[in-house]
Amino acid sequence: MEKLIFKAKDRNDERQHRQYNPVFLDYKSHQKVKSLSEATGISMRDIVRTFIDFGIENMAVEESEDGSKPE
Repeated sequence: MEKLIFKAKDRNDERQHRQYNPVFLDYKSHQKVKSLSEATGISMRDIVRTFIDFGIENMAVEESEDGSKPE
């Protein structure tokens, strides 16, 4: 399976201003993202966005047991 790779940012990178919409995470997931953010210097927002983009591009929807798929 393909790996999702993050390259740590320089600590002096300027933040980009964008429009945001909230996404809610459970405590454990939030802590994991926060730890990765602290280790890499990448914002939590950018980490979550990258995870979502990667997941959507690398996912497949399988039929349910009754053979149906969502439309």
